[in-house]
Amino acid sequence: MASTSNDSWECLNLQEELTSCGSCNNNCMDIPNAVSVGCQIGSCKIFSCAAGYTLHQRMDSQSGKMADACM
Repeated sequence: MASTSNDSWECLNLQEELTSCGSCNNNCMDIPNAVSVGCQIGSCKIFSCAAGYTLHQRMDSQSGKMADACM
């Protein structure tokens, strides 16, 4: 039976993909006040913050894990 779906799929490396880090809807570039970011082992990492902000670790309420934040 042939598929009638027109859906297309893209393979992503959720361990390293900057716009899908750890899950398809986790874009590291959306972190407020972060200037330079990366995805390491499925977690967003902040390398630098915008002027006037400093890097802090905080508990992520959704994942229950420690996460970087610019505050």
